[in-house]
Amino acid sequence: MDKQVIQAMQRWPDVPAACGWLSLDARGAWRLHEHGDANQGMPGEPIAHDGLRAFIGRNYGHDDQGRWFFQNGPQRVFVTLQAAPYILRWNAAQTQLETHTGQTAGEIRCWWLSSDGWLYAQTASGPAALDGRELEATANRLFLPDGRSLLAHWQAAHYPELSCATPACCLLPALALDHQPPSAPLMGIGAALLPAALGFERAPALPADR
Repeated sequence: MDKQVIQAMQRWPDVPAACGWLSLDARGAWRLHEHGDANQGMPGEPIAHDGLRAFIGRNYGHDDQGRWFFQNGPQRVFVTLQAAPYILRWNAAQTQLETHTGQTAGEIRCWWLSSDGWLYAQTASGPAALDGRELEATANRLFLPDGRSLLAHWQAAHYPELSCATPACCLLPALALDHQPPSAPLMGIGAALLPAALGFERAPALPADR
C-alpha cells in the first residue's frame, strides 16, 4: 500500500466506506460506476488511465470477511467482482501466470472448475479466475500424472459435466503446470458455491444501518 495512503488513513480514520462505485470485470479491467450501481449488475465504464489503474492495483486488499477493496486515501471503496478478486493471465514471455495487477500468481494450491465452465485457482496471491481467453492455452500446459494435458483429457471426455452430490468434488487429484511441481488438485463446484469456497464476496454491501 502506498505510503501516502497509509498516512491519509492515519490522519482521517473515520471516513465512511463506500460500495457500488468500482468493479472488476472477468478480464481484469477496473470499471467505474458513476451512479453507484455496480452491485445491480450494471457494466460501468472501463478505467483507461494507466496511472489510475496502477494506483488501484497497489492499494488493493481485503478484509477478514472476504470483501475486497481499493483504499482510496482515507476511504475504503469495496469492489464488486464479476469473477474473482484476481484475474490470471500469462505474462508477456508466456513463462508464468500473473494477476491483473501485475503480481506473479505464485504457487497454485488448488484449481477449481465451476459448473458454468470457468477455471479458478487458489493461488499464493489469493483467489483468482483465469481470463477466459487463456483457458485453452492453460489447459494445454496443465498435465495429469500420466503425461496427458488437461486439454487432451477434456477433449477425450467431451469436457466434464459437474454433478457433485456434495458442495465440491475432486475431478482430478493432481495437475502440474508445465510438468513442474508442486501438483494441485482440480475440484468441481457449482457456480453459486464458488465464492464461499474460495473465501470472497462478489457483491460486498455496507451495513444496513449506515
